[in-house]
Amino acid sequence: MPKFNNWGINRTEILHERSFKKPGYIFSEDMTSFIVSTNDYKIKLYKDYYDELWSVCENGNSKRLFEIIPHIPNIKLKNRNNLDAIAIAIAESKNHHDLIKILLKHV
Repeated sequence: MPKFNNWGINRTEILHERSFKKPGYIFSEDMTSFIVSTNDYKIKLYKDYYDELWSVCENGNSKRLFEIIPHIPNIKLKNRNNLDAIAIAIAESKNHHDLIKILLKHV
């Protein structure tokens, strides 16, 4: 998975706005993405929250789970990589049943 600014990037989008800054210049950053300069157009880099999701499930941090769940698009128990199912398995292995309930409500 590509990384930018210590974040895994799960998808990109080329914007219609031309960029006149040096490539790699960060125009903005929010909870879900970065807007970055390239040689010609700005691009939007979407942050990947799965590593943090798994860490939260291991540590049992329900407050942080509520913060990051909205930033994980289309969270499902089974997707092409079973990434969400891994989160539930981690929470179960650590007996974090409260996190399992939260995850099941958001699938």
